[in-house]
Amino acid sequence: MSGHLHGNPETRARDRQIRDELRNKDYKVVEIQYQELFDLEVMRDVMAQIGRALVGRQKARELKEDTSWFVCDEPPPSEPQAQSVDDVWNEIIQLTDPLWADFVQRMRERDLPPPDDVDAEMVDASGKVTGETAAFLWRRDNQPDLVVVAEPASGFAGKPGGLDGLQVVFTNPQSVPDQALDAIEDVLKETTT
Repeated sequence: MSGHLHGNPETRARDRQIRDELRNKDYKVVEIQYQELFDLEVMRDVMAQIGRALVGRQKARELKEDTSWFVCDEPPPSEPQAQSVDDVWNEIIQLTDPLWADFVQRMRERDLPPPDDVDAEMVDASGKVTGETAAFLWRRDNQPDLVVVAEPASGFAGKPGGLDGLQVVFTNPQSVPDQALDAIEDVLKETTT
């Protein structure tokens, strides 16, 4: 629902792949669009689907009939509201593995632009997931540009210049070395000039 982390094509593709994998493992996946959160009829159906999966048909009917759980004090905005930089950083802190907490705080203190994605599964040029994960990812022109990868860097290490032209910064999340932060800052300055 966050426009910052979920409103870009790569994240949508990754989310679609995750939903497909869950369905292939016989999980019930319920998708809710942002605007639907404010529509009582849509949410009644969604709650009934969730209720059937978790507590059975009878309870699902009760959920659908008793809408006291639905609270919508104002009409939905036409688009999700733009987030302030502080809101984006707070969201990133919530989504990031606690091992990276000091690293995230140091990036924020340096006034670096927030990453576009956290814990990002890397996708190759053909759209397939590579098995590599970037702790943080920044984009330029809607394409991945810079990734921060935890050491040991596994598959990234043998690829000079990164993965498919990505700029890669390797670091230990617990040491927060200034040189990793400097490298991130340098690359981000290059992309904005």
